[in-house]
Amino acid sequence: LYEARVSTVHMAAGDAEGFVRLMGEAYERSGRDPSRGVDHVLAQARFGDAVQAQALLEGIDISLLPPMAKGFLPWARGLLQARRGDAQAVQPLGQAVSELLQMANQPAIWTVLALCSADHALALARSGDPERARQHGDEHRCCLEGRLAKRHPRRHGDRHQESR
Repeated sequence: LYEARVSTVHMAAGDAEGFVRLMGEAYERSGRDPSRGVDHVLAQARFGDAVQAQALLEGIDISLLPPMAKGFLPWARGLLQARRGDAQAVQPLGQAVSELLQMANQPAIWTVLALCSADHALALARSGDPERARQHGDEHRCCLEGRLAKRHPRRHGDRHQESR
């Protein structure tokens, strides 16, 4: 997991190549753990080699994934379709958002949900539906703000009230 943690430093610094490389190292050092594999697929799909990401995705034994990780599979598929310019990316990205929303009571999923929702909104806009993309973004932003307000009412309560 060390490599996966350090990869986030590279990502924050704008070093996408270092991020992808370290996610790959994390996958290899984990003994090719399927969850680390999905992380590597997502890194490759977003910033690296889409062909390699597709091959990695096809090689993951999804039966070994924990239930929480299974929502990441349609996200990876949708990102790969989007990289190819396929308008059908909207469907798996929408599925991923729906599955991730089922876990939105867990703060650890909020960043992932925000990223996946943004990917879905971009796919909607690119497929010629900018109004639905805007609505989608507003809907999920309010969902996340509402959860933040429940957990941290002093910091987020006022802003949540304004967004209604």
